[in-house]
Amino acid sequence: MAETNMSPKQFLRNYGIFTGILVGFTLILFGFTFLTRPVWKKGLQAQIQTVLDRTCPGEYQVGGPVTLHSSFSSSSAVYLLIPAKTSAMAAQYGVITRVPTLFGPMPGVFFTDPAGAAHFAGFAFHFERFEESFSKSLFYPHIDGLEKQIRGMLVLLNIPGASHER
Repeated sequence: MAETNMSPKQFLRNYGIFTGILVGFTLILFGFTFLTRPVWKKGLQAQIQTVLDRTCPGEYQVGGPVTLHSSFSSSSAVYLLIPAKTSAMAAQYGVITRVPTLFGPMPGVFFTDPAGAAHFAGFAFHFERFEESFSKSLFYPHIDGLEKQIRGMLVLLNIPGASHER
């Protein structure tokens, strides 16, 4: 190990420069994160709308995001759904979350009905040649579990329209 004879003043100066660079890069990263958050939310909203248009065309319009204060928010996003038919009284929600598949985690879209039950709408991508590989029946245990978990999450967070009844 090379020995350096650096004065304490020189050492503190070098240490300060290094710390300043680290703090600067951290601030830049946080800045980009906060600047791109609205674009990210609009992208998720568009993906949910695309899947719902593919599976139940014309039935829903995706509204604004619902803020989640739980660990569920790290891998999922919840959006208010506006039914085309205004007769629905209870609030309905669209949820995009990671679904474990044989090919790795994929974004899956779920929606709630007026009773509060979650239903799988489809995956947030469309590749015709992989359509058979990504059928619901292949991943049914994971999807069934996520449907129950989403319903429980909505009830736990006291989100309007979610109920304990099955």
